[in-house]
Amino acid sequence: MSKEIAKVLVASPVTSYKRQVIDQFIASLGNLSYKNKEVLLFDNSPDEEMFKKLKKEKGIKVEKTPHSEGAKQAVARDRERLRQRALKEGFEYLLFLDQDIIAPSNVIERLVSNGKEVCCGLYFNYFESRLRTGEKIVEFAPVYYTWFDSGLKEIGISKQLGYGSVFPSRLVEIKKGGLGCALIHKSVLEKIKFRLEKNVAYHADFTFFKDCEKRGLQAWLDSSVLCKHIISLPKEALEEGWGQKNE
Repeated sequence: MSKEIAKVLVASPVTSYKRQVIDQFIASLGNLSYKNKEVLLFDNSPDEEMFKKLKKEKGIKVEKTPHSEGAKQAVARDRERLRQRALKEGFEYLLFLDQDIIAPSNVIERLVSNGKEVCCGLYFNYFESRLRTGEKIVEFAPVYYTWFDSGLKEIGISKQLGYGSVFPSRLVEIKKGGLGCALIHKSVLEKIKFRLEKNVAYHADFTFFKDCEKRGLQAWLDSSVLCKHIISLPKEALEEGWGQKNE
């Protein structure tokens, strides 16, 4: 894999449901230092307001996609279309950046330099769980998981990475996680489609990593690439099925 001149497509499905973060996101895209890149956004908002706004931004391309009644369905669909576009137009890498993820300006150089087919940057989210007493707790943790026992991967049991697994910074093999900051080589894009599984509550992110594991493709997390996650979940998004089972 070439490390300095590889052609990279920076891509994201975006929506007006997270309009409050779009200015920071666009500014971060403008700060990306990697030269041989293109930026493409797919806007699946229910109206034209954000699309018109993004069309005025320099250095990015934006296309309007049909609005979907389910947020997870829209993201999976548009990621698959972006995968197809990356392959069709000869990009060596596809870098997914969610619109609520603010990555370091040199994120591409750093992820490419690892020489991995799938390599993610680190970000955190809030996770709710319950103690044995029934008390509900909320933890702020990485959105990535590894095997409960690396010597028994075939069992498939996973555990979430904790602070001790990502700090000090290191390169960690992961079983699954979020695609909010994920660099994917064309050799993987040629084999794995982005899809949403039925009758499960998780997003297409987990399905992607599941499909990679089935094909023996390794995925990695570079925890030195620390991203800011602007966490918000508007009422409209909740109404569109976040957290519910896929149909």
